[in-house]
Amino acid sequence: MQSSNRETSFKIHQSTTRFCLPLSKFAKLPSNANKVLGVGCFIATSTSTSTSTNTSTSTSPGTAKQDVPSAFEDSSRMGMDNEQRVLVFQRTSTPRTVTDQWETPSGKAQFGKDQTLLETVVRVTKEQTRLNVIAIKGDFEPLECFNVNETPYKQYNFIIEVGPNEQGEGEGEGEGIGEGDGQGVSEGEGGIRLDPVEHQAYKWITLDEIHHLEMSEETRSVLENGFIALQRIAQRKK
Repeated sequence: MQSSNRETSFKIHQSTTRFCLPLSKFAKLPSNANKVLGVGCFIATSTSTSTSTNTSTSTSPGTAKQDVPSAFEDSSRMGMDNEQRVLVFQRTSTPRTVTDQWETPSGKAQFGKDQTLLETVVRVTKEQTRLNVIAIKGDFEPLECFNVNETPYKQYNFIIEVGPNEQGEGEGEGEGIGEGDGQGVSEGEGGIRLDPVEHQAYKWITLDEIHHLEMSEETRSVLENGFIALQRIAQRKK
């Protein structure tokens, strides 16, 4: 199924069609009433893809090339045994945030800007990574908690496929997998571009690595559920 917003079009799986409801109506559903709504963007790739494309390589002072792996290039490689890797960001240290913790790309829905929650997914992904959403493959357990203002917050989580930005270029700081320690500034072929105000680095991590990075228990739970959802998506193709 094809969907679109004002800037781009993307495919959605039939399981996510319920999120096509106008955001103003979706927010009034009993399960969402009086809650701030947001999205979590779960971007994944298999090891066979990530090992060749996910390590930052210094190209000049302050720059590094970062190709964008497709999360669903080969459905046969999507099983849990292949050590899929997921994109996570490290927050920038500021007085107002829990510093240096890792998280998935996420953000709040904006009424008047996002027509549906799926458009929120596209916008948040674009703003935080500079990548385009090609497809929304499914969703998994939402996260419910209280934000810093003690307001009820509900984050719907989505498995998405991404592609490079239109110009194939960007700027911002990041960090590659494993030994990659160059600046994650993408050029040429398109890649991840971080907003330095919010994030200072990125990694592609496996399920096992979730337990070795500093992050909130809520984020850890989202990541664990996301890996399970990836396995379900892989089974669709078999």
